[in-house]
Amino acid sequence: SVTPERESAAAFSDSYVDDDIVMITKKDSAFAGATTFAELEGASILGQAATMYDDVIDQIPNINHMTPAETVPMVVENLNNGTCDIVTYSISVPKLLETYPDLVELEMTDKFEGSVMPDNAAIAKGQDAVLDQINEIIAGINEDDRQAMWTACMDRQPM
Repeated sequence: SVTPERESAAAFSDSYVDDDIVMITKKDSAFAGATTFAELEGASILGQAATMYDDVIDQIPNINHMTPAETVPMVVENLNNGTCDIVTYSISVPKLLETYPDLVELEMTDKFEGSVMPDNAAIAKGQDAVLDQINEIIAGINEDDRQAMWTACMDRQPM
């Protein structure tokens, strides 16, 4: 995803898929039925270090914002072993819930501000013709097909 720091070093394509952040907990968690941030009061919530998945946790009042885990597998392991109550996770990776059937996505009515993350291709600056070609290719693939390709890619990722 584009950030000001990354944009200073690379040129970015148009978004090929937009990601967002969801919260995952265990089915038997006291927080499994939560729909608002207020209902998460007292929860220990974990995200991945140096990502939006950690940054957005500060938007939830009265919770324990845990020291972030370095990798996605570490985030999932902390949830599975009970170190935390809830984790933040990518809405674009449904395989997690298939792989771990004892986990559920919280059906929140409260939403994180600024959490939609466009995924873009990054290339070296100064290659405008190449960037134009990449954007033309992206524009030529409808959103449903792009999402299907992304899902197939995520399905091949190890959990």
